[in-house]
Amino acid sequence: MFEELSRSINLALAKPVPPVDAVIAACDRLAGMLNEETHAPLLMRLGMGRGKALWELAHAKRMMSRPYLEQRVRAEFGAAGIPGRREYVPLGETQTVIEEWRPLGVLLHISAGNADALPAYSVIEGLITGNVNLLKLPEGESGLSAGILEALCAAEPCLADRVHILDVRSRETEKLKALAVLADGIALWGSDEAVRAVRALAEPRTKLIEWGNRLSFAYVSPEAADEFLRGVARDMAFTNQLYCSSAQGIFVDTQEWEDVRRIASRFLPLLEAEARDHPANLDAFARAGLSFGLLADSLEARLSGEWELLRGENCSVAAYPDFALASSRQYANCWVRPLPRGQIIERLRPHAGLLQTVALQCADGVRAQVAHALFAAGAARVTDGFHMSQTYCAMPRDGMLPLSRCMKRVSMARENGV
Repeated sequence: MFEELSRSINLALAKPVPPVDAVIAACDRLAGMLNEETHAPLLMRLGMGRGKALWELAHAKRMMSRPYLEQRVRAEFGAAGIPGRREYVPLGETQTVIEEWRPLGVLLHISAGNADALPAYSVIEGLITGNVNLLKLPEGESGLSAGILEALCAAEPCLADRVHILDVRSRETEKLKALAVLADGIALWGSDEAVRAVRALAEPRTKLIEWGNRLSFAYVSPEAADEFLRGVARDMAFTNQLYCSSAQGIFVDTQEWEDVRRIASRFLPLLEAEARDHPANLDAFARAGLSFGLLADSLEARLSGEWELLRGENCSVAAYPDFALASSRQYANCWVRPLPRGQIIERLRPHAGLLQTVALQCADGVRAQVAHALFAAGAARVTDGFHMSQTYCAMPRDGMLPLSRCMKRVSMARENGV
């Protein structure tokens, strides 16, 4: 299997790199083919509600459109785009050099299964940057990503030998190691355990493009407006708190337990309303596990008397009197904790590599100060509650520009007189 794959890769690498415009044009054609009547029902069969299916469809059309992709390329590589050729005589030298962007070569994509179509989007980034792409599908993948990539290669046949979809299980470590040997870079989406496992498999020469586990939250004043809190609640319910950008809980700028309790009490009905509008699509086993966990939490709260668990219909809010940073039980179950603004850096900086998005609500006069503290502690994005899990065109990812991580900057000396 791997000898044949290696030969195919080498043949693809020997060919000219498909122009960026050819990849963008294929994505744009595919985006134009997507429509509500045909494709929304397909997404709903995968377990999405109609609202979520329509949102995912609109999101896909936007992310694969020509204007969107062209803007991403310009934002990272300038108006010249890729390859961004530059010819000049360096300071103090007499020989002319030529610099330009080139693909890393072969990218192995190992993707998490917590975001629909994420594997396909990862491969599209690899195609835009000219790489040959090996995709290990996440276990339990619905077939959505494979379908997108097959349609993309049908729209532009020159991409077909640059996309290899592989059905390899995470436990098949020898196969994964053989795939890692073929790769110049590994685009990895997953948990800390997944990152550690892939680091152990990869060759020292292999570049790891890690998009690991991140944690996001809201940070509010004790007087936070209901409209802001409603945005946080909607993000939690709509995403099931499964994305790295999804709020796991709320920190309140206070030292007072009563402030925390008031925010928790106000937030519960808002979360309950959003959970009703965006119900979690859990199978019986997962729902039973969640119910058991919440029951255990309720008993612990009653026995300890140190914190409170407020239960609503298909949601809950746990109010704690002390600081801690952790994931929630997800699926519209969150926490509320105190964190005075003067302690933001001290408390959060030990978790710097874990932080991602913060929905910030505070007085205008201190917003710059609080945002500075959050960025210094390790956060990568500050926004409002309604936009936590919504991206904008060319947005940095975890504080980095993703396309350039899939490329290398090369230089070539021009022979004198040529």
